[in-house]
Amino acid sequence: MHMLFISSAGKGLSDSTEKMEVKELLHMKPGDGQLSYAQNQATFTQKVAFRTKPMLEAAIRLLLSDHNRNTIIGHSSLSVADLGCGPAPTSFVSTMVEAVKRICGEAKEELHEIQVYMNDLASNDFNSLFRELAGFQQRRGDGGGVDLFLMGVPGSFHDRLFPAGSLHLVHSSYSLHWLSQVPQGLFTEEGTPINKGNIYISKTSPPAVAKAYLARYEEDLSSFLCCRSIEVVPYGCMVLAVRGRPQVDHLTWEPWELRLLNLAFSNLISQRIVKEEKVDSLNIPFYGASEEEISNIVEREGSFRMEHMETVVQHVADEIEDSWSRAGKLANIIRSYTESVIVYHFGRQIVEPLYDELTRVTFEFLAVGSPEHLTISLLLRRKSG
Repeated sequence: MHMLFISSAGKGLSDSTEKMEVKELLHMKPGDGQLSYAQNQATFTQKVAFRTKPMLEAAIRLLLSDHNRNTIIGHSSLSVADLGCGPAPTSFVSTMVEAVKRICGEAKEELHEIQVYMNDLASNDFNSLFRELAGFQQRRGDGGGVDLFLMGVPGSFHDRLFPAGSLHLVHSSYSLHWLSQVPQGLFTEEGTPINKGNIYISKTSPPAVAKAYLARYEEDLSSFLCCRSIEVVPYGCMVLAVRGRPQVDHLTWEPWELRLLNLAFSNLISQRIVKEEKVDSLNIPFYGASEEEISNIVEREGSFRMEHMETVVQHVADEIEDSWSRAGKLANIIRSYTESVIVYHFGRQIVEPLYDELTRVTFEFLAVGSPEHLTISLLLRRKSG
């Protein structure tokens, strides 16, 4: 997850007023306890890593081919960045290192050093990250002749993070669907929310809501690509995995977890645990883009060429057979990446009632549906100039 702004309209003001920057307090649920992001997202993170592994290996082959090895990397170390890495990113690191060793072995080439920059917001749980990476280094021993250097880089990937021409490979998984700020235009000049009864786009939202979300996403992804175009060497690669949506109308599509979270809020309003106007002023800064929208943005920004794109549907927590246990797990997964936003907007007193209610509505949902994430993966290559 990355930089987030929540409009001060949440405090009863309009979105024309100064926005409250919360990148210092936004974070995935830290630690390694039962409710932590590391514990609740580990299985799904591995699923995504498995799906993107062929694309990551293809990028490394491009970089380490005979011609590109001389023109892109030369005899220097391979410089890699994992953006929006979260607190436990070793699936990517281990996959990348093993792929480099194997591809170099096949070509009878040597690459002695890999530098990996682990990036996330300053509010990320870097303590857990460094403990995880230290354990990984210890497990790999001498590394089979490849020295691995790991470094943390706090900051927003919507801004510049690295010197010009310093990266050969960029990776980002399940971060780019988070917006840098709540879209503008979701409140009237008087401060009245236009998306009442919803925390995201839904079938009852005015068309202006979805258009505002798309505009924000287009600006954010364009900014991301522009920053990386400066930092990535010509012909360098990026492998990105994002939460997407099917080829359906962006005016009405709503991800299952935000639909369930919205329903939980509605039930709390009925129970008089939370005020309706407070929920009306909450807008989750997320956007699930389609393949076409992503392709159009990449083409329009112009710095990278799309080498490959694919979409897969992945079930969430489907390894759990008991419906109530699965509902609890799904609620914890959602909590692991939404709690900091909820606490900021409502205060901590609502946390337990909200996620208890979310467990109940998720259990009811499992009787008629199965939660799925549509993952869009893409391999981009930096153009020559």
